[in-house]
Amino acid sequence: MHPKIYENVIIGNFLYGLGFAMRQHADGVGHQGAVNLLQQTPADTLLGDVLMTFPGMSRLIEFKRKGAVLNKETVRHVTLTKALEDKSALQRVSRRMHLYLEFSETEPDAASIKVTSYLDAFSSDDALTQTMAGCIEKFASDVSESARMEPAVRAAQREEEAFYLKLVRSLQGEGSIGSGGMLLMSDAEGRLAYAYLEDLSALRMTTREWSHALDQKLQRELTRSMSREHSMKRDRGHGLER
Repeated sequence: MHPKIYENVIIGNFLYGLGFAMRQHADGVGHQGAVNLLQQTPADTLLGDVLMTFPGMSRLIEFKRKGAVLNKETVRHVTLTKALEDKSALQRVSRRMHLYLEFSETEPDAASIKVTSYLDAFSSDDALTQTMAGCIEKFASDVSESARMEPAVRAAQREEEAFYLKLVRSLQGEGSIGSGGMLLMSDAEGRLAYAYLEDLSALRMTTREWSHALDQKLQRELTRSMSREHSMKRDRGHGLER
């Protein structure tokens, strides 16, 4: 009998692996992205388990263990399906960015995951089964490719995805997300910096704005580091004078 694997264990390993895969696709340039685990936060009910936002794309992901009780999830799915009836453009956006990942500890490969769009999760047998490693690699590759899109295409997708997130959020009532997020930035040398996001659904930042935020953050940290170093040298100098 296989031991039970909980969703948060799978999600944690997924995000950890994604960090390695993203670094492999860095190609000596900086990266900016917000990968926020929303499970068991107020945003979980309004949006989903994980919201990943990058300058060229975003993904809203729901993770579920095969055989789990899905009463609440089924209601959410029916509500979304009805809201998107006769809205073919929004259906395309949904299938692109809103994903459903199902895992099972009874599969021959414990790291197998079934991937489908959230919109088709309960009505289609076309889910793609792949290893978790393969799924992670696909995500990282998509992020890398999206960064090379024409600026106008990226801007149009950001607008579509921002609108879709607002729709998903509104379908669950008038509640506030009540939580910010974090933006992770790295430069070409691999230095990391974090910045707070006041609104998890704020997806309108351009690549230039993300890069500007990175430059400002790293410059502030460099200034603080130099100030601390200068202070330590001054203190050592005073000690020698005594």
